[in-house]
Amino acid sequence: KPVRIPNVPDQIDLNVNVEEQHSGTSTLAVGFSQSGGVTFQAGLSQTNFLGTGNAVSIDLSRSQTQDYYNLSVTDPYFTIDGVRRGYNMYYRKTKLDDNYNVNNYVTDSFGGGINFGYPIDENQSISAGLNIDQTEVTTGAGVSTYVRDYLLANGGKETGRQDSFCKPEFWNAATRECSNPSKFFDEFKGEFLTYNLNLGWSYNTLNRPIFPTNGMSHRVNAEIALPGSDVEFQKVTYDAQAYFPLGHDFVLRGYGKLGFGNDLPFYKNFYAGGYGSVRGYDNSTLGPKYPGVEFQERMNIDPLRNKQDPSFEEVGGNGLVQFGTELALPVPFKGDWTRQVRPVIFAEGAQVFDTQCDVPNGNLTINGVDIDAKKYCKDNYGFDFGEMRYSVGVGFTWITMIGPLSLSYAYPLNDKQGDDTKNIQFEIGRTF
Repeated sequence: KPVRIPNVPDQIDLNVNVEEQHSGTSTLAVGFSQSGGVTFQAGLSQTNFLGTGNAVSIDLSRSQTQDYYNLSVTDPYFTIDGVRRGYNMYYRKTKLDDNYNVNNYVTDSFGGGINFGYPIDENQSISAGLNIDQTEVTTGAGVSTYVRDYLLANGGKETGRQDSFCKPEFWNAATRECSNPSKFFDEFKGEFLTYNLNLGWSYNTLNRPIFPTNGMSHRVNAEIALPGSDVEFQKVTYDAQAYFPLGHDFVLRGYGKLGFGNDLPFYKNFYAGGYGSVRGYDNSTLGPKYPGVEFQERMNIDPLRNKQDPSFEEVGGNGLVQFGTELALPVPFKGDWTRQVRPVIFAEGAQVFDTQCDVPNGNLTINGVDIDAKKYCKDNYGFDFGEMRYSVGVGFTWITMIGPLSLSYAYPLNDKQGDDTKNIQFEIGRTF
């Protein structure tokens, strides 16, 4: 309020009472997906830590397939030009679960880094950062030859579990003993230390973060493992989506994602199938598949045994193409709750490819036929638009008190033998 200054008729003091808003928040969330089971999340954040203006946050996440912990500190005004500087440390551990995993290996990763961001204008920004990551890979039962060969070619080792198999001519039925057992390892381990350069660009004109009706967003991210890393690779992804209001509460959405990697380690591969990719196919099951080590080793020992391998492992690929379109429908009811629901009809397609086929020379037994490993890769998983998978369907998302609940029914249009299809898919914690 204004206060007069004695003996100064043309000036006043202006007293302003400022009440600072709460700068701390906490979150608790529960999610569920058919690919990861139940997920528990917790977080603490402080946007003005100890009055410094820095933001500090701690995020914890545990599910049946992964644990993730992250601590980050961000100075949003590192320079007067608006450059943001941040630090983070993280620990991530994946777990084997027969009900959810498509991979027969787990990763144990920890690391940290520094990053900078700069707002070009109100709609777009760029970022750059350096990160150090230590990842340990441990295989489980049924691991594929693809994963084993990569680990052994890049400093990995065979671990304690050793299996054996007896050729019929060495088996003594009377004593039930094998005079000359053939042995092989079927579990492996590898460690990878990488120094990563991360670059990003984003452009966003969406009119709101949840259920937009207008605008578009584009994101480009690059990850480069620098010289001196145990493995060197380059990985680039591009995400885009756009919304177009059609009137009468109809909204058309188009979206897509492209990805390419050079010399990617298998645990950095792209995957396709399921929510966020192409619904109607099981999560992360499309693309390259390789037979298990145990099956191949037993085939090498006894070529006359059953040649059908039940344990193919989905290993992903270094190339990704996915795109789709949705038509958001108006809810034919009244009430505030209708703003929290978005029904859609959709059509989408996706696939992952292996454009490098960096596999060792030699034969694989695939569906009872011995075939050169490189030829198998090139003939089945090289880039070919004819191998794209498509689906159409209906779905909805409902913003509930425990998070977004998403349900869809999809019909695969061109599934082929060996594809894992799933018409009804459900999860809590994702919007589409």
